Amino acid sequence: MISIGTIPEDEWILQSIVTTCYAPTEDTSDDIEDDFYNALTSSLTRIERGDIKILMGDFNAKIGPNNNGLKSIMGRHGVGTWSNGTARDEHKELCKMVKKSARNDKRKFLDRLAENAESQIISQLTGSCHRRTQPVRDPDGRLLTDDEAQLQRWRQHFMEISCTKQPSSTQYNFSSIVPSNNLRISPTAPSIREIKDAIRKLKRNKAAGDDGIPAELLQINTQLMAETLHPHFNNI
Repeated sequence: MISIGTIPEDEWILQSIVTTCYAPTEDTSDDIEDDFYNALTSSLTRIERGDIKILMGDFNAKIGPNNNGLKSIMGRHGVGTWSNGTARDEHKELCKMVKKSARNDKRKFLDRLAENAESQIISQLTGSCHRRTQPVRDPDGRLLTDDEAQLQRWRQHFMEISCTKQPSSTQYNFSSIVPSNNLRISPTAPSIREIKDAIRKLKRNKAAGDDGIPAELLQINTQLMAETLHPHFNNI
């Protein structure tokens, strides 16, 4: 590799890099040919982009007389037939196609994984995913497969751990119960100030109730909402 430097008028150094080579013949093995072309490619890539590259030497190749599209790099007097350079070009093209296909397959595979993960997350958030139930056994250890039997066993279990018995309608005489005067709930309607305090204490970022009104909407103007709700509380 020979470097020739020139200095134009603007004092910017322009180099012309001359690279000479001697390629192996067709009788050599593919490994030797690959090593040669890899070394040649490595040498050419080390040259700066602004420099002039001149490649010359003996490539031991036949280019043939067909110079269509190659007039700028070959003359009009080629002889013989095109050597195995075409096979090397076809090999490179096939390698590019295989790598491109592998990248597309990898991208499609990752997209499928992302779609499956997204569907699973949506199912978990919406509650539409299938929840596995644990097997339930009766007091004798027999496995219960019927849904109604499992619900009855759970009902029996919670009644046992709470030490309560289901009261009958005739067990108590509710007419004899005297209401107490020590009520913790005031029988009078709340004032506007109490309604405002209750609205301020509502927790945000919570799901709305049956009326569909979130707490953030009520807290926009607590005074207005309290004055609006106060007559309704008086009518209850």
